[in-house]
Amino acid sequence: MAEYIPDQLYMDKSVNGFLELLKSFINEKEPVITEPVDWKRVFQHAKANSITGIIGYMIMKYDLAESEEIDYLSRKQCTDTVGMTMRRIAQADRLIDELTKENIDVLVTKGYVVRQCYPEPRLRTFGDIDFLIHDYDREKSHLLMQKSGYTVKSDWEPVYTYKRDTELYEFHTELMDLDFGETRQTIDYFKNAWNYAVSRDNHLYSLKPEYHLIYLMAHLAKHIISSGAGIRMYMDIALFIKCYSQKIDWGFVREQFEYLQLEQYADYIFSAIECWFDIRCPVHGQTGKGILDKMLSETVAGGTFGNETMDLGTLKMKRTVRETGSKSKVAALANMVFPPASSLKRRYTYLEKYPFLLPAAWVHRIITNRNKIGFELKTAEKIVKTDMKKVSDTGRKDEKIGL
Repeated sequence: MAEYIPDQLYMDKSVNGFLELLKSFINEKEPVITEPVDWKRVFQHAKANSITGIIGYMIMKYDLAESEEIDYLSRKQCTDTVGMTMRRIAQADRLIDELTKENIDVLVTKGYVVRQCYPEPRLRTFGDIDFLIHDYDREKSHLLMQKSGYTVKSDWEPVYTYKRDTELYEFHTELMDLDFGETRQTIDYFKNAWNYAVSRDNHLYSLKPEYHLIYLMAHLAKHIISSGAGIRMYMDIALFIKCYSQKIDWGFVREQFEYLQLEQYADYIFSAIECWFDIRCPVHGQTGKGILDKMLSETVAGGTFGNETMDLGTLKMKRTVRETGSKSKVAALANMVFPPASSLKRRYTYLEKYPFLLPAAWVHRIITNRNKIGFELKTAEKIVKTDMKKVSDTGRKDEKIGL
């Protein structure tokens, strides 16, 4: 497949066919294709957004392939996705079984749960699989993962990441690691997640539907703010609403978004879900179709996590502006070496109690990340070359949708 190069004009010619397949998949109906579709381009969109299996499945199911090449590609992408997902879920199920046998409470969220809402669950792909555990089970779970042959990829105190071959897991003691603003204390809000836990099996839990929906939407917001979010995250929310709409306490959902000062953002998400996927959402304020069309194009072009269209320098500057209000590249470079305590105290929790140890945390961080010095130097170079107009434009887009 040719290299994926997002291009606004080119993408607009194929995005309608791409979206029609996704909408039809979600609603389990035959797609209505009224004009010629560049299926290779559609697959490029799908690859960037980690959903090639779904596109292949729909083309196969409704006999839409216009050539042997597209027919072969559809079958391969579908079968490869099913095989990979079945393997990942089987591995995750075995790991969950090991953890729960050690009396470790495991709360599963996001893709592991939402996949059951998909018309074909085996087509919901995974990067990592997330588990929420209690603080007091951190050491026990860590020893079990090491004993089982997993390598620690990161040990940020609220989250440990483990890898073994194709398996990748994140163990969280907190669901959220980003506040959306000075008055939007989302980190603290999601610290009470266990209050909304529902038992699925012995020591295995998931979240109540309404709380899980709030978390899915907040998680999407985090990605939009940080880098970007692909169409799969919106699909997850659409399918979750379709699956649980009758069980969700919508009054509670609206009340919580008001508490988090995310009502405008919630209106945007519900409007997008209705406009893009034809899924009925609760009563909400409407977001203009012009904004939704623009966001759709940017969402598809940006890929799974937005990194198809936004380089690391832009992301770093966007974060600096958001956290400090400063548009200074010098300040951004300084923060790379000497981050403020506000951004380090979640990794080095001793700063909460002993803020005067900030210089020690800087040294600790440099030693821990010494193998990433080359990467950091490249990032610094990108920051120097960053187009600040692009940074400002992405900030304004966030503001338009209530973030």
